[in-house]
Amino acid sequence: MTVHGPSSGGNGTFDADGAFTITGGDLLGLGSSGMAQTPTGTGQAWVAASADIAEGAQVGVTDADATVVATTTALRTAQFVFYSSPDVATGQTYTVTVDGAQAATATEGQFTGGMGGGPGGQGGMGGGPGGRGGNR
Repeated sequence: MTVHGPSSGGNGTFDADGAFTITGGDLLGLGSSGMAQTPTGTGQAWVAASADIAEGAQVGVTDADATVVATTTALRTAQFVFYSSPDVATGQTYTVTVDGAQAATATEGQFTGGMGGGPGGQGGMGGGPGGRGGNR
């Protein structure tokens, strides 16, 4: 599933109120970084990064072996890239590319952008301690 979230800073790609956990499947999200939320607790591994993305740009996520694991064309401007898959390796670093150029690196389970914060470098502004999000 690919989510093209809002581009305005007052909204996030994912909007949760409580625990936000991914338990399977592939999820790629692009959107605003202003209220970015990432999963909390146990669940499937994920990566998230801040990157400047223009509408129409080709966005990719590559693993440590430079294998493209996700790709999409941005439907609007964005500053946040999120990817989760059963194939995301715990503790590994991934690269976000925009139009073929490296835009950011992301370590599994960490995101330092957005508003809020919390355990594991989770960004976002949501309904709980440390800016955690919720079920969706």
